[in-house]
Order: sequence, then structure tokens, then C-alpha cells
Amino acid sequence: SAASDVYKRQLIARSNVPWALRVRAQEPDMGPSDDGTYRKPVSDLEVRAAHGPYVPVTVYDQTIARGPVGEHLIPVDYRVRLGAEHRDGNYRVTLIYTLASR
Repeated sequence: SAASDVYKRQLIARSNVPWALRVRAQEPDMGPSDDGTYRKPVSDLEVRAAHGPYVPVTVYDQTIARGPVGEHLIPVDYRVRLGAEHRDGNYRVTLIYTLASR
């Protein structure tokens, strides 16, 4: 499958204990296509942190980075898979990030 443009953002992790950065989607899909025949699964959105491997987003917490005590700037990249079944649409996703102690 093809991939669209990569979108880059940065997060700041501030912690007084070793931490894990987790991400999950609020909903299992990104909405319907313009013609209403297709719902884009949230797993077509992939995320990576700190130049690690891309992982498909799910509705369950996934650890995408870990770090030590302190303040850390974490680059986060996103890409969207565009398979043969893809249909044009205005897709949206709400991602929830959690910084938790490990």
C-alpha cells in the first residue's frame, strides 16, 4: 500500500520518574468517505516517536517512547496508509497521549 505525506510534530515530556509515552485513538475509525461507501480505519494512521518504528494507531494504549527523568523533546511523525480500498474523504482522528511512569 502507498503512504501519504509524513507530518511531524514535537511533544515535550517532563517527568521526575522514568516514563513511557503512550498513544491511542478515541474512535476506531476516522469517519466516512465523501460518497459514504467506506469508513477509514484508524489503523491506517501510523505514528512513531523519536525516530522509532511506525505503529498503526488503535483504540488501545501503545507505548511509542520511553525515557529517563527530566525534560525531553520528542519528535512525533505521522503517516496515512492509502490502500486500494481507499476513498476520498475528510477524515479526522482524535489522539490521546499519556505520559506514565514505567
